[in-house]
Amino acid sequence: MRIKLLRRHNRNIVSISILLSFLMFGFNNCSQVGFQSHIDRTVATVTGTDAASVGDPAVIAPTTPAVRPPVIPPSVTPTSPTSPLPTAAELKVTTPGALITPTLAVSGSSISIQATLKTALSVSGLSVDLELRDSLTQNSVAKKVFSNQNFTKDIVASYNWIFEIPSTLPVGNYYLTVALFDSSFKTTYVWNNNAAPLLVMGAALPAPKGRLSLIGVNLSGAEFNGSKVGARLNFDYVYPNKTEIDNLVGKGMKIIRVPFDITRMQPKLNSPFSATEFAALDAVVQYASGQGMTVILDPHNYGYMTTDDGISALIGVDPTMPAANFADFWKRMATAYMKQPNVMFNLMNEPHKQTAIQWRDAAIPAIKAIRTVGATQKILIPGTSYTGAHSWSSSGNAAAWAGFTDLNFGYDVHQYLDSNNSGMGESCVTNKGSQALVAFTNWARTNKVQGFLGEAGWPTNTNCLLEGEALLNYMASNNDVWLGLSYFAAGPWMGDFHYTVEPIFLGANLVIERPQMQTLLRYK
Repeated sequence: MRIKLLRRHNRNIVSISILLSFLMFGFNNCSQVGFQSHIDRTVATVTGTDAASVGDPAVIAPTTPAVRPPVIPPSVTPTSPTSPLPTAAELKVTTPGALITPTLAVSGSSISIQATLKTALSVSGLSVDLELRDSLTQNSVAKKVFSNQNFTKDIVASYNWIFEIPSTLPVGNYYLTVALFDSSFKTTYVWNNNAAPLLVMGAALPAPKGRLSLIGVNLSGAEFNGSKVGARLNFDYVYPNKTEIDNLVGKGMKIIRVPFDITRMQPKLNSPFSATEFAALDAVVQYASGQGMTVILDPHNYGYMTTDDGISALIGVDPTMPAANFADFWKRMATAYMKQPNVMFNLMNEPHKQTAIQWRDAAIPAIKAIRTVGATQKILIPGTSYTGAHSWSSSGNAAAWAGFTDLNFGYDVHQYLDSNNSGMGESCVTNKGSQALVAFTNWARTNKVQGFLGEAGWPTNTNCLLEGEALLNYMASNNDVWLGLSYFAAGPWMGDFHYTVEPIFLGANLVIERPQMQTLLRYK
């Protein structure tokens, strides 16, 4: 299971993409260029400006979702306005936000729908229309109209609707539209065509079988464009910001995994860290730790480091990259954070070219270097073969690490639920959520060690959400083995990547959460 981040983030391109998205869809999700890739096997070479080498996933060009067809206004008996109505241009209606709670619900349950509107003029006699629509057919499945509404200039008006989902409503994805009309429905003052999402499940979710002590997310971004020479902070890559962290703290999440590029952190082997890069990472660590969160430091480089000549080399295998170089990196990082208990050391993201024995022999000197400086924090040790939980034994990791001891450690494993364990599939394998971790769990319990699920994720379709639920339920019922997990992924540049739990409109008055987040929060 591999995660290779290839993102072409030019600030101007991102800004234009966001502008076009808002022009076309109001407050619909803003697509950004590229997304994190997860590949479990070799992919053909891609040519182009940022072409990946053989084995790397392709850079994905931004796509524009199809425009929904016009929706016919609801049939409501017109009423006479109580005052002369302005034109749409004069009224300048804005929709600060809309929210459906919860965004994942089951047939027969109730949801709370809230929408807010604001006008630039005081006016009376308008009609507010809230409708739930099927995302495939765009047909309205339920609506509520508030007639003869009065608005005061620049004052936000809130509209609330408690909707009971009928048992006959098909399982699927729905969305909320928010519209404001004159009383005759001839003038449309505003139409927010995709104000908030809703996923309706067919049956009640199982009660959690337990809790996990550490649940959080990967805050992705600092590892982007790792192979780009001269990559610029906040232009080609970005560290998590305070808003991202505050959002997770507010949900009660306990941990974040912060991927970053090892070469940018240490541009010259066996030498001090880049002052700029370390300052950016440290700002995240100090702020998150101050909010009571644990931070996992994750050099996201797949078992490679870069020589001083700019050549990528396999740690502990290539003659130009002995294990001592890797140990030096971790000695410096451990020295910087040895007195901060809210930090964990994740040795490396998804090594995969080394054999299990080669990787073990490269990793152990780094572990010893961390302990030599006096750092006692937990070390998360990955295996080779992208550290897949499903392949822990077949890859040789189980045999290679059997009997290993250290004063404070666990194994970092990753697990996706699609057919090739890549974390890119649009569908999930039935029963994989309850079965994929069984072999690793049994091995860990036999060897009296613990595991941490450093990466896991799934799309928002019904089957995948149920499989994600099953995965967490299995972990919770075996929490003697499982420390917790960090979902992949959130972060300010995740865009519309279909596994993301980055909230929509984060930082705005109303924030729309992704359905996967609701599943995670049930187990914290």
